[in-house]
Amino acid sequence: MRRLKVAEGGAVINFGSISGRRAEPGAAAYSASKGAVHAWTRTAAGTWGPTVCG
Repeated sequence: MRRLKVAEGGAVINFGSISGRRAEPGAAAYSASKGAVHAWTRTAAGTWGPTVCG
């Protein structure tokens, strides 16, 4: 995130899936990993967003 602050902005792009938001039979590990991507993105935005963008 240091590079985003030095550059005075930028973007973080994560590739998730609808499987991270709803159950998919037979895809527990895949769904869990995509759910983690969604959670990390929300956490990163709340943690670093105000310092990088503010």
